[in-house]
Amino acid sequence: MAILHRNPANYRPASDELRSSSSRTGALLSVRDLETRFFTKTGTVAAVNGVSFDLAHGERMAIVGESGSGKSVMSMSLIGLVSHPGKVTNGDVMLNGRSLIDMTATELNKIRGKEVAMVFQDPMTSLNPVIRVEDQMVAPMMRHLGLTHHEARERAVLLLTQVGIPDPEKRLRSYPHELSGGMRQRVLIAIALSCKPDLILADEPTTALDVTIQAQIVALLKDLAEETGAAVLFVTHDLGLVARFAQKVAVMYAGKFVEYGPIREVFANPQHPYTRGLLSSIPSIDGEKVERLVQIEGSPPDLRNLPPGCPFMPRCPEATSLCASALPDLTERGRDHVAACFMTDPTNAKRGEPVGNAG
Repeated sequence: MAILHRNPANYRPASDELRSSSSRTGALLSVRDLETRFFTKTGTVAAVNGVSFDLAHGERMAIVGESGSGKSVMSMSLIGLVSHPGKVTNGDVMLNGRSLIDMTATELNKIRGKEVAMVFQDPMTSLNPVIRVEDQMVAPMMRHLGLTHHEARERAVLLLTQVGIPDPEKRLRSYPHELSGGMRQRVLIAIALSCKPDLILADEPTTALDVTIQAQIVALLKDLAEETGAAVLFVTHDLGLVARFAQKVAVMYAGKFVEYGPIREVFANPQHPYTRGLLSSIPSIDGEKVERLVQIEGSPPDLRNLPPGCPFMPRCPEATSLCASALPDLTERGRDHVAACFMTDPTNAKRGEPVGNAG
């Protein structure tokens, strides 16, 4: 994975040269400098601010961060699902060497479901409540795979069996409200897999489920990704689930990646104060816990009026005057591991004076 920088001197913007380069590296998904804005009456919301990453065939990557950090907007921006007043204003998204940004809605509809599938966080709003499961599963396969109704139905039965739903023939004839929350989420995963996509976008697919079902869904997604070879981009705020699922992780704050790298490296050696705060807020099950859990003081910034320096500075216990005036780039911290923080950057000689934020 190439080290990605936001500094214009080090960062190469999306271009024909970049497109050909991403094709040569064999990346399934290549995102460069992606920006998404929401133009509202109260101001422009900078929801995604220069996100760049690559995802290879069969890779499992997680995007983590607090609510409002831009995770879901970023994932929906990849395949043109951001609705008015939102708009992708800059950057490029390459899938199998083709740019998705300039595609028409008709062209994107041929890709959605077939090459890219999405599993949303609330199956009750994703599944049509007045249509049987069978019809919702069969229609995409008839359209994208050219199967007959009988062939598509047979494949639907196999898919429901594959995702662990008992008595699949009966469940096909059910309406969504007749299924449990875990079963509905499994149906969504089966629909996502039905057209053999190269990429699955899972947008907090376990949010509404209890912890036991959450673990089952994550294990299912991992097993299916390994069996089918599909890449998975998993959006969540639950670091425990990430540890079980992902091979690499990106920590997102105020619409930007503040740390990015292999899951073991980032969790064992976090290089951004925000990442350390998230990890320290998780209760431990090893031994007695006598001290209080760490709390990240303050609130995320207003994305309509981002501060001039590091957006995490007002909440950071390690912040200095430099953090208030300059925006740190993603710089190398280890093999394929980058972070955007002046305080942990070994190449940064000028760090400024402490500002004494609570933490």
